[in-house]
Amino acid sequence: ESLGAILAAGGLNMTPKHDAKVYRFRYTTQDRGQEIEATAMIGFPVGASLGNVPLPLLSYSHVTLGFSDACAGGRNFVYQMAIAGMASQGYVVVASDYIGMTSHGAPSTVTHAYELGEPAAIGAWDALRAGESLITQLEPSKRSLLVHRKALYRYSSRNALDRTMLQ
Repeated sequence: ESLGAILAAGGLNMTPKHDAKVYRFRYTTQDRGQEIEATAMIGFPVGASLGNVPLPLLSYSHVTLGFSDACAGGRNFVYQMAIAGMASQGYVVVASDYIGMTSHGAPSTVTHAYELGEPAAIGAWDALRAGESLITQLEPSKRSLLVHRKALYRYSSRNALDRTMLQ
């Protein structure tokens, strides 16, 4: 089946520019100063048409669907298709599951901090770093371009821009 048809099944009516791969992975982050494992997804374009230029790296934060592992974005088909769709447009996309929600492997050992910006930002930032490292292992020819910023923004489920400063 074509990527376009699969994306349409996930609710995205778009024409892919590239094929895409999506993986779930585990990475290390912290929660209130304690080192923990968390999960995320990474999607990236594949194919000869990409050439050897750095690809833009995006952080994607999904709306909060609940409080438990069963609600992790990496378990949700629509979010998986969103990652594949963005990757098919030429982006490397890292989508972290919120701390306290794991999409695969061992269950989470911490409680999800519902709608708090700091844990979401720290998890997303650490997932970006882990994803940037992971892509060089999965696809050595791919290079991502991470633009480092002083602040990390995410769009929360309450439709408000939540800004968390990272030092």
